[in-house]
Amino acid sequence: EARRWNELPAPELDADTAERLAVAMPGTASFLERHEWIKHGTCFFGDRNGDEYYDDSLLVLDAINASPVADVLAAHVGAELTTADLRRAFDDAFGAGAGDRVQVQCTGDQGRVLIQELKIALSGEITEGGDVGALIRAASPQSAGCSAGTVDPAGLQ
Repeated sequence: EARRWNELPAPELDADTAERLAVAMPGTASFLERHEWIKHGTCFFGDRNGDEYYDDSLLVLDAINASPVADVLAAHVGAELTTADLRRAFDDAFGAGAGDRVQVQCTGDQGRVLIQELKIALSGEITEGGDVGALIRAASPQSAGCSAGTVDPAGLQ
């Protein structure tokens, strides 16, 4: 709760996963991966195999980054993006209904509302070369979350 993530145990990661994660999750500089592992990974994998958790997470992230969703996000850096438009982008990229499985979480920052996190519900087994759209569509619909927020550029502002 106090964001002293450096005090949490580190998940076991091989060198390739650690390197890829540092690029995909710049928050590793503040040990965010430890928080995410404890909060989310151990719920699914127990107290073992952080490497598999992050390998699976990176597979899903790679699929999203290779989709038109990434283009929509990139086109809105520094601008507001509505949840409805983002969910529509998931429908276009991953099939009808995929957007209903995406929740957008926002946070306030110096008078701005920023998109902080996308929570994407999945159901099924994540496999290399698997259909991420099918995993998304198989999950339960989620509440939309915030209605809109600004896509902040990477880095400290």
